[in-house]
Amino acid sequence: MHVDVISSLVLDPIQTVRRYGFNSVEQYQRWHSLVPDDVVGPITSTLMTQPRCGCPDYQPSRPPEEASWPRSCLDVGVAYRLQLNLDSDAVGSAWSTALNIWNESCGINLELIESMQEAQIWAKSGPLPGSTLAWSYLPNGNCRENLEQKYDSEQQWNHDFLGKVVLHEIGHALGLTHSRRKADIMYPTITGRDLSSYPSPNDKGRVVELYGEAAPIPRDNDPPFDPELPINSRITITGRPLSSGTYTLRKV
Repeated sequence: MHVDVISSLVLDPIQTVRRYGFNSVEQYQRWHSLVPDDVVGPITSTLMTQPRCGCPDYQPSRPPEEASWPRSCLDVGVAYRLQLNLDSDAVGSAWSTALNIWNESCGINLELIESMQEAQIWAKSGPLPGSTLAWSYLPNGNCRENLEQKYDSEQQWNHDFLGKVVLHEIGHALGLTHSRRKADIMYPTITGRDLSSYPSPNDKGRVVELYGEAAPIPRDNDPPFDPELPINSRITITGRPLSSGTYTLRKV
């Protein structure tokens, strides 16, 4: 491996690639679709020093049932205690937005709660090394998880930026590993896209694979649900044509 003099002054490339799950600079370059020349030149060193998630890029694959929340416990409590440069309203809005995005994307139900002790996902803040913005543990197929996250207290956050990082880290807490696609929220480095542009189709497909589709939102004019009416029933009406109007069907 060759290291440019400038790069060697700003980072330890071997320590960096090992932190993110690789054995060599060449493996790191291949995963990130760079030229795999094992040389830490300007492009590779720039990528290594960009603000990003602290979780490894490469993680051994696990069966879905071992790397997600069980289908029997999809109501997940989330709490945070963060000391950042934003006021509490901005922080709360960023978290609520991020959780709602995942709730609307799949069958999970993430709910903000006050108690850190009762939360299944809980977040704190503090100084993080280098260019690390945040990190999160991933689930292990257990309903009684207690997943910790940490966010950099020295970062200059804004609402949209924090929302994207929370969205990314909650993605980890749902079982999503890093993606190689730059359009995904699960790409290791946070891009300049708006928070409202996520999740990408690939993000959504991955989380739906774990938790199924989100429950449809009832419309105001939907009739009350009758549990005795068979699902997917077919009703055939015979006789004289009906005049226009509103009719109530009763089971006989």
